[in-house]
Amino acid sequence: MPGCFRARVRSQHQESAPPCVSPLAATTHRHRCSVDHASSPLRTAYLPRSTLFISRKAQPSQSSPSFGHLLSSSHCATTSTIIAGLTPLFFRLISCSAIIAMTHEFRSKCFTEFDCKNGGFVEYNGFREMMPHANPVVKPMSRNTLKNEILKLYHIEKVKTLHLLEKNHGRVAITTDLWTVSNQKKGYMVVTAHFIDNSWKLHSRILRFIYVLSPHTAEALSNELVQCLLDWNVDRKLSLMTLDNCTTNDAMVEKLLLRLDPGTLISNGKFFHMRCTTHILNLVVRDGLKVIENGVGKIRKSVCYWTQTPKRFETFKLAARQLKIICKKKLKLDYLTRWNSTYAMLDVPLMYGSVFSRLQQREPQYKSLPSNSEWDLAPTMVEHLKSFCMLTEMFSGTRYPTVNLFFPLICKMNMSINGWRTSNNLAIRIMVDKMADKFEKYWNEIHLMLVVAVVLDPRYKMLLIDFYFPKIYGDTTDEHIERAHKLCHDLVKEYEMKTMVLSDRQDVGLDQLGPGLTQPQKSSQRFWDVDEFETFRSRNKRVKVTKSELDRYLDDELLDTTPNFDILAFWKMHTGQYPILGELAKDILAIPVSTVASEFAFSTGGRFLSPHRSKLHPNTLESLMCAQNWIWASSQGGVPENEIFAGEEVISDDDDDGAQSSSCLT
Repeated sequence: MPGCFRARVRSQHQESAPPCVSPLAATTHRHRCSVDHASSPLRTAYLPRSTLFISRKAQPSQSSPSFGHLLSSSHCATTSTIIAGLTPLFFRLISCSAIIAMTHEFRSKCFTEFDCKNGGFVEYNGFREMMPHANPVVKPMSRNTLKNEILKLYHIEKVKTLHLLEKNHGRVAITTDLWTVSNQKKGYMVVTAHFIDNSWKLHSRILRFIYVLSPHTAEALSNELVQCLLDWNVDRKLSLMTLDNCTTNDAMVEKLLLRLDPGTLISNGKFFHMRCTTHILNLVVRDGLKVIENGVGKIRKSVCYWTQTPKRFETFKLAARQLKIICKKKLKLDYLTRWNSTYAMLDVPLMYGSVFSRLQQREPQYKSLPSNSEWDLAPTMVEHLKSFCMLTEMFSGTRYPTVNLFFPLICKMNMSINGWRTSNNLAIRIMVDKMADKFEKYWNEIHLMLVVAVVLDPRYKMLLIDFYFPKIYGDTTDEHIERAHKLCHDLVKEYEMKTMVLSDRQDVGLDQLGPGLTQPQKSSQRFWDVDEFETFRSRNKRVKVTKSELDRYLDDELLDTTPNFDILAFWKMHTGQYPILGELAKDILAIPVSTVASEFAFSTGGRFLSPHRSKLHPNTLESLMCAQNWIWASSQGGVPENEIFAGEEVISDDDDDGAQSSSCLT
């Protein structure tokens, strides 16, 4: 920290600051604050997210000081020059150190925001000199103390998460994803559990953030995954796994099934493997974009040329103003690994076509004006890519069930692709043919768990299958409909048998507790002709046809197709009426159709940890990743992956050369 900043803090604090006030709340030393800005909804733009989170949501116990009080005071301190010198990082540093003096419950909530990624900051001289101004009662601590706090919190939250999984009666769906560091020397497998609890709330919890040694073979990945499932005691309550489409994952699933008890899986593990829909959509779009690469080449070059320097972009805006065109959207160059950026790049230039033509007249060096055929291609491309963007965004959500929504949308996408084949543009037809080939490769046979999910949606049931299957399968429609209907009945019978086994176990326990309860009934039978009556009843017994629970459900009227329909609320309300279907719905609706969050959904490349993350020791990194997810999930229903895997600069605690090992977490 610069010496002038430290001197400024000392002199101003000695001159006029009260002994226990916060420089974060200061305006000038001649004014006093009358408003707690951290609690004001209109005056929080300059405050960091961490401060707002704690002052609004985290409620400390009565024995701990208010965090808002620690960071603001009715007696404001020193001068505004201190605030001008504090970056958002320093706001977070002050907040992170202040929470050490609080109770564990309140500190754990603060921890989720700060993430404590840079453990070395607590030993900086400038930080230690600044902390008394934030909270005089805070004692200096070392990076090892901070690390121990993190590990302690990790173990506490792990016990809570274990208890949550143990008391849950339903099955657990698993997703895995492989993260690598930028230098390609390390790999981490993220194992996430998805389930619906007994209150019909959808949960998503990271179980492990496992450091996997290279090479990442199917054998190595399956060993780590099996050990994770055993450690968390979910190996006998799995529904299925959603994985990226790659040969390693296919082989891993085969090895995994050999080590799991098939009797504990749905249909003996027949439908255990589901491919990530987001990944498949990326493959479909990528194949299509490769075909028309030359068709959009000049548009890409034009965008690149006019955004390459600020002066050129100013020239572009000037030409737009001369043509009375308002620049509502900025030109953006696409990224090769993110196909949605290509959609954005093509969408914007369409409104500036005349601007590009005018600029060619005044700028001799601009020689990449798109031809008329390329301009004609762009709107069609934008229309088609928009459909894929909407579909990808929907299925990369993590806080609501999506498996029941997937079937109708993917059927519609299949029909749309077939319709695009009639385009008058040859380039579009070639592109669509490539997309259709890839689409049919993976979804010619729709995963039957998706069909079951749509049957469990009371707005659609079997009627939606009857509507779409003829359009997809043609002559083989009846065969596929019968197959779907049979699977639903088989699953209901399977769950009925499971319920009967549990009921028999409970009855055995009751018989052992009170066998004498049935004795009076047996003794009373001696006073009348029971055997003769039973013979008479068997002769006069009427054959009564009873409908199965599934048939009764299917015969009920369909609900209206409201857009904001809460399917979990429906089954929570109707589980008493359909107990077997309720158990089935709890297991099926928890299945995620995607393994990635929206932040990474459009990327055709792998997932990479940022450099500061990769320098952490694997145990420390796992503690941070898991604990943050667990705490956020318990308070807010889950944390997006882009929040978990984003971060600040961090000091290495595991450098290969060991040069910084003395000053880092270990």
